[in-house]
Amino acid sequence: MPSRSQLKIIANSRLKTVRILIKAKDWQMAAYMMAMTLEIALKALICKKLNLTKYPDHHRDNTVQHFFKTHNLRNLALLAGLNQELTNTNQLSKKWKKFISIFPTKNWPDIRYMPANKWSETEIQAMMSALSVILTKIKKLW
Repeated sequence: MPSRSQLKIIANSRLKTVRILIKAKDWQMAAYMMAMTLEIALKALICKKLNLTKYPDHHRDNTVQHFFKTHNLRNLALLAGLNQELTNTNQLSKKWKKFISIFPTKNWPDIRYMPANKWSETEIQAMMSALSVILTKIKKLW
């Protein structure tokens, strides 16, 4: 798995891709890449919080490995130490809930199997607004 600094670079690169996809009006892939961006940013923050040089992808204890090998954004936010902030009534919490609510399942990679017309421009713009607030917080901490 990449190092924390590599994860930060990758997250920023994926965010640029999101903007390109939005300009191209490719809503489905924009949603997919937004979730990927958030996942990678959360994994970078987890590395910082747990003082890890690399995000763990293998561990001799399968329970630990299973906990880290996830696409579940809620679980990653918990590992990143954001749970309390994301359950408050602040702007970050509202944006988080908005972002998470748009995804039809807890396993966001399932987006790639959905019909291309699932998302509207309005939903994608709301997601992008939410993602911007969430990433601003993560980047202050990572």
